[in-house]
Amino acid sequence: MNPTSLSIELKFDLCSARSDLPLRSPAKYLGTVHERDVYYDVAGRFDLLRSGCFLRVRNNSALEFKFDGSQPTSHEYCYETTFGLPLCRQDLTPLSQTLSRCGLRAAADLNSIDEILEKNDLSVLVVISKVREIFKLHEFKICRDAVEDLGQFLEIEFDTSDLNCDVKAVTRRMQEMISDPDLPIVRTGYVELLLARARPELLSSGVLSPTSHGL
Repeated sequence: MNPTSLSIELKFDLCSARSDLPLRSPAKYLGTVHERDVYYDVAGRFDLLRSGCFLRVRNNSALEFKFDGSQPTSHEYCYETTFGLPLCRQDLTPLSQTLSRCGLRAAADLNSIDEILEKNDLSVLVVISKVREIFKLHEFKICRDAVEDLGQFLEIEFDTSDLNCDVKAVTRRMQEMISDPDLPIVRTGYVELLLARARPELLSSGVLSPTSHGL
């Protein structure tokens, strides 16, 4: 089974490459990974983006769905479901349910995601490549991201199976961890940030919200 988890995150713009982490307490370094996320959406219509649903393939090893729980969409928290690749037969029921939640049709062939993409007219929306340094502080994961074409960011993440977790209380704790009160909060995701830069017409057409990008 592939249970849905709740992911709460707070993102900051580091503005420049800095060697220190702007945290009140030291965090334990866990390692560095390279991540390549390919996001898909309905060709030419942006149905998933408009609804706050994100479908991506990470490092060709996982099919991931993210549903933004924030209203309006701000990436404060989301619900996530992940399927390992290649897909297997026991994924059929939870995958069908997850696709339906996105407003997409399920695929009969679970040996690959190609049929899912074809049946739903999905094409590549954007590719996010980043080098992620991962740290641990208490129950939080701290990530320093160097995102290609975007810059340096700090993310504080908290993942839980408790879907009724007090999001605002967790977010307050995250804010209290930051030692620099002037560090700008980023209230949108890397997908929207990159699209706003690469395809500004999506702002004028209303697909992306100017307010969420400080524009």
